[in-house]
Amino acid sequence: MVTLLDYSNTNINTGASYTGAWVHCGNYERVRVSVYADQILQAHIEFSMDAVNIDAVSDTWDAAASVGEGYDWAVYNLYARVVVSNSSGVNTAACRIRMLGEKTC
Repeated sequence: MVTLLDYSNTNINTGASYTGAWVHCGNYERVRVSVYADQILQAHIEFSMDAVNIDAVSDTWDAAASVGEGYDWAVYNLYARVVVSNSSGVNTAACRIRMLGEKTC
């Protein structure tokens, strides 16, 4: 079963970042993140035990321009959030970010 945990359709200006809300992941085995934008973006997942302090961070990956990219990780802590940054030098005109929780039934 897959559940939408967080999403954004807001464009990201060059030099800026989107930081999602902390979402409770205690019922999920994996989190999946998909990023689509018309510029190259960098993304990573932050994990926390208390939704305040960052306890673990995934590797950062580049999401290629105009290609939907998807990544998934095992849930490391009770909370997770996605961080997506734009260092491309160009503001995005199209940007979609999704974070899904997955559990097996």
